[in-house]
Parts: sequence; structure tokens; C-alpha cells
Amino acid sequence: MLASVMLAPRLEEREGARHFPMGAVSRCGRGLQHLRLLVARISCPQMPKQDVHIRNLTADDYDRLAEIWTQAGLSFRPDGRDGELYVQAEMKRNSAVFLGAEVDGKLVAVVLGTHDGRKGWINRLAVLPDYRKRGIAKALTMEVERRLNDAGIFIVTCLIEGDNQASREFFQSLGYIGHPDITYFSKRQSPDW
Repeated sequence: MLASVMLAPRLEEREGARHFPMGAVSRCGRGLQHLRLLVARISCPQMPKQDVHIRNLTADDYDRLAEIWTQAGLSFRPDGRDGELYVQAEMKRNSAVFLGAEVDGKLVAVVLGTHDGRKGWINRLAVLPDYRKRGIAKALTMEVERRLNDAGIFIVTCLIEGDNQASREFFQSLGYIGHPDITYFSKRQSPDW
């Protein structure tokens, strides 16, 4: 059986969603080369045919977003950076991309992409356990990359906690390179940030 991905249009694209088979991958070349969209079909006999629709998240999606983070096992800071008002304000910024993936109208995965004008970050990628290993995380990641590249951001990064081997393997499978020589420092106003 085949699964397929439908990418919701960016705000400037008004002609409706684009439909791609599951496993559609965007790849950027070096420098300012345009993105190429490679389409591949994935055959998975144990998975029924289903459409995956990727769209922008809105303020109305907050409760489901928080629920997905929780069910996926992400640490969640509702009294700080993951609080409803803060997330909704971040959604309005030009430097953030909040995307969700729906299967049969149900939001099952989310991701946040941000940038500082020079480097992009993929954050808070979460897929409900029952929907993993279907290419949904890959499709979301590729769409964040595409949107960051379209904004002129050609370095896309992610931070992964040391014990999260599944995430490390996932991002390595997409061509991300680990940098064990880099030490991460942070300064927080409170533990909730």
C-alpha cells in the first residue's frame, strides 16, 4: 500500500495544497541553488493507505500541540517557553515556522523551525507513537528545511540531548552531521525557559 503526503501551501501560494507520495524529500544544493523536490514512493504492506497533510499550525492548535509533545515524550515547559501565550506570539514571528501533519484530519505530528537570519534550527519535532516509522517526521523536517532555504537560510541545525539515540539516528539519516567538538552553553532566566 502507498501512503502519500500533501503539503499545505505557504501563505503566498493560493492555488491549493500540493500532493506528493509519502517519502517526498526536498534537498538543497550548495549556495543559492534552488531546491529540487525528489518524489519517491514507499511501499509498506502493514500500513493502510492514508494521506498525510502538512499545514501551518495556528493559535487554535495549541492544546493539541501540547498534547502531542506530551504523548511523544518531549519535556514540556508550560509555565515558560512552551506556554500558550508565548507559543502563540512565536507563531506570529517571521522567523518561525510551526508545522503540523494530519492523518485523516487528525493532527499526529508537529515541528517548529526558527532562524536568526543566518542559521536555522529544527525544534520540538514530535510524532505520536502510533504514527512513527511512516515517513511523517521526514516529511515535516524536509518541509521546514525547504521553508528555511526559501528564506535564504542555508545552514539548518538541531540540538539533540545525549541520550536520545533515535533522534540522532533520524537526523543522521537525513544527512545531518554531528559535531562532538561543540559544547553547548545556555543562560536561562528560569528553569521553565
